[in-house]
Amino acid sequence: MEGTMPTRPRVVIFDVVETLMSLEPLRDRLAEVGLPGQLLERWFDRLLRTGWR
Repeated sequence: MEGTMPTRPRVVIFDVVETLMSLEPLRDRLAEVGLPGQLLERWFDRLLRTGWR
């Protein structure tokens, strides 16, 4: 494809959760409202999966 310029994306998205901030304080909050702390990973997985739709 000689002579063609690559197109630039209009938007670039970075996933910075757990890179710039820890989710661990949420584990304690889950316990405060009566939920098991193990739900943090499940919640975060679903957040990532459904957040990109």
